Amino acid sequence: MGKAMGFQDAVMQALSNYATFEGRARRREYWFFALFAILSQFIASGLDLVVSAILGIPLFRVIVALALL
Repeated sequence: MGKAMGFQDAVMQALSNYATFEGRARRREYWFFALFAILSQFIASGLDLVVSAILGIPLFRVIVALALL
């Protein structure tokens, strides 16, 4: 067994292998990436509360959702 993967390492590993459809992610890597996706959506929602009053569309939520699709 290797060294335990931290949050940043797990997210970077998941993003670098995002479109590689071979092998499997470790449990820790999977859940850290899921946490990253949820936190990204919360941050984007917070930014949209400010920006959507001006633009009228949830711009940041759309960008994050498409990036993590």
